[in-house]
Amino acid sequence: MPQEEVSKERLSNLIEGALADVSKTTEDEIYRKIGVSMISMGLEGETDLKNKYFVKPLKNMDFKSSPSRSTDLLVGTLSAKINDDIAIKTGKDFWKVFKIRAKKYICDNEGIMTLIKEAKVKDALLLAIPPLLAAMGLTAIWIPVIATMVVGLIMLLGKIGIGAFCGWKKG
Repeated sequence: MPQEEVSKERLSNLIEGALADVSKTTEDEIYRKIGVSMISMGLEGETDLKNKYFVKPLKNMDFKSSPSRSTDLLVGTLSAKINDDIAIKTGKDFWKVFKIRAKKYICDNEGIMTLIKEAKVKDALLLAIPPLLAAMGLTAIWIPVIATMVVGLIMLLGKIGIGAFCGWKKG
């Protein structure tokens, strides 16, 4: 599978599409897509807020001490249908972690918040997403599962609104 760097144009198109589909997609469907993407990459949300990244390898995958077993588990995960309930729970768990950790990248950034207040949500997301990807440990590569996670996060932010996400009121 080819890996591509995230270009501003590609990210812009992704944001536009995600924001256009927000009202057509249920939150559980968004959580399911995020969860399936994470599970298929062998990841889960990092709950230790002291850790640098938002994500970590699934608990049962330890490539350092048991590379062969972990490889078999990951390949088994990729080739199996991921249970919807497990995927939704994984997506919801990641969203809980993301909400806490992403606020400093979005809400504490004056440039992003200025764009939000000026109703330039797409421009704000273009600024916010690259450092969020880096914080998730998913920097310069662009593969479908990462794109799916990004679309899901954009849609969840679009559903609740970035102002509500950051806890400020208009007016």
